[in-house]
Amino acid sequence: MPFSRVKDPLEPSHLALLQSVFDAICTQYTLSKIDGDAEALALILVSQLQNGVKSEAALTEIAHKLLAHRNAPVFRPTEVAS
Repeated sequence: MPFSRVKDPLEPSHLALLQSVFDAICTQYTLSKIDGDAEALALILVSQLQNGVKSEAALTEIAHKLLAHRNAPVFRPTEVAS
């Protein structure tokens, strides 16, 4: 069975960009790189890059928006008295 080719493989410069943004965000938000949030972040960053977002600033902004409310308390509406 022949191997299929990846449609749009990431270039080494793209991998370096993703790694740089990922490392900086993990440090800033004290995320363990094996944490579920970090894994989700990595997948989203790769997806964004594949969809054309190729600037460090834009990828970093996306990451900040995703994680900005990570430790915020969850809003839970109080029960309404009947």
